Amino acid sequence: MDDDADELVTTVDRDGKELRFSGVCPHFGGPLSFDQRSNQFRCPWHNWIFDRSGKCVNRMVSCTVKIY
Repeated sequence: MDDDADELVTTVDRDGKELRFSGVCPHFGGPLSFDQRSNQFRCPWHNWIFDRSGKCVNRMVSCTVKIY
């Protein structure tokens, strides 16, 4: 079994487009969720925020969320 399948989350963005992404924050393994209002991914553990391409937008780092 593919380990990535265990962390896959599917949701719909505010434009009605289906998104599939890793539900695990690449920073420290916290739970990622998608906020339809801001159209961004967020981890509540350390408030890391990622755009729809998976890039972190509020930290100067190069880690990204897996987008499927």
